Amino acid sequence: MKRITSILILWLCFIISFAQNHPINKTLETISQSNQPISIFGKLATSRYLSLNKPFNNNIQSIIKSDSGTFCLVNATGMIFKYSQSLGQFSRIDSTIFFGYNMGAFPFSYKSDIYNLGGAGFWRSNGQLRKYNFNAHEWDIVPLNEEIPIVSGPRQGLVYYDQINGKIYSGYSLNYNDGSKTKKEEYTYQVMSLDLQTTEWTNLGGLNQNLIQDIKNEFNVAITPFGLLTINSTNINLWDFKNNKHFQLNEDKSISQSIRRVIDTTQVFYKDSYLFLCSGASRLDSIKLTINNFHQIGTIYSISLSTIVNPYKKGLSLFLIILFLFFGYIGLTVYKKRIISNYETTAIAAEEAIQKDERIFKEQELLLLNLLITNSSKGIKTTNEEINTELGMDSRSPETQKSQRHKLINSINNAYIAKTERKLILNERLDFDRRSFVFFIAEDELKTLLKYMPVE
Repeated sequence: MKRITSILILWLCFIISFAQNHPINKTLETISQSNQPISIFGKLATSRYLSLNKPFNNNIQSIIKSDSGTFCLVNATGMIFKYSQSLGQFSRIDSTIFFGYNMGAFPFSYKSDIYNLGGAGFWRSNGQLRKYNFNAHEWDIVPLNEEIPIVSGPRQGLVYYDQINGKIYSGYSLNYNDGSKTKKEEYTYQVMSLDLQTTEWTNLGGLNQNLIQDIKNEFNVAITPFGLLTINSTNINLWDFKNNKHFQLNEDKSISQSIRRVIDTTQVFYKDSYLFLCSGASRLDSIKLTINNFHQIGTIYSISLSTIVNPYKKGLSLFLIILFLFFGYIGLTVYKKRIISNYETTAIAAEEAIQKDERIFKEQELLLLNLLITNSSKGIKTTNEEINTELGMDSRSPETQKSQRHKLINSINNAYIAKTERKLILNERLDFDRRSFVFFIAEDELKTLLKYMPVE
């Protein structure tokens, strides 16, 4: 019993020491009293709202103000603490045990819910969107149309959150994978927009070349309603992703010097037209800062075709489908008509050719040709008597028979010569009667002749 009691006492001490609260600082007090959600985005590596045991004692702590309260998220973990203003302390509300998968994730609130996006861990970056489930006290994954690997920090990423319209903008993404031999680290300089309502990324365009060369030297300062505030070695910049405008701070030494001191400042946030800079727990300075303190020097990205088409993509897709079906129908109709027309033309041409070929020889000439074809194909030469019988001229006088035979043979040969330039019916004298002839068609001409014979 004593042993059990000792274990319970030790466990109670552990829980108390695990999330011991620091004294209330000005940043926490100011944010908690705000009626609007506030994002703190600056140099948070040394800011401490909770005293955590190892291995979480050096993790970045991010304060998120949403409609449902004020929360502290511990970077690279799923731990989330809710602030009680009446008690003046944080209480852990999650029950997650996994950590190390989302280092450098971008934390934010949307419609009373808490999210974090991207991050890195377990040897690779990721673009996952996670939503805290207040009922299950765990984090749920939110499916996106694509995964854009984002790492956010003071000197990492270029991330802007438009809370009013529920959109997150990323100036570039960093995809690294220690498990790959070829592509361990790959930058993609595409400006992307995540619509939290539709949970879809949209490619707005390529980051302008003149901004890429110095992009890694930008130090993230704060998210303002009119853009992401950053500084580098020479300028103080404002990135208005919503309107694709790049600004620089006007020449104002007092504002410039105050903002540059954020490098040594642990907490920076924007509220009610003021940029708040907190050094330590008790000192909170503010600078009035509006869009009028900046002048535009260019654009951020080159607008892509998909950005122009995206608002009309549903209607355009429907129009293209209808257009495709219409032209498909027209094409099919024309194709069918062409096939029918070609068929009819071919049929007519064939019929005309047959009719034309049939007109090459007259009816009586065809009688003689059929006799000659039959005999010649057997190697037999046709005599005058056979021709007279085939033509029905047996009863006529020898002179009439001779004249009619001569006339028909000449007519056939003339028609054939007009087509082929060759003589069709040949003759030779009989050995025993040199006055008489026999007639025949050469074997080579028989195949050609068939083309000009009518089809029965």
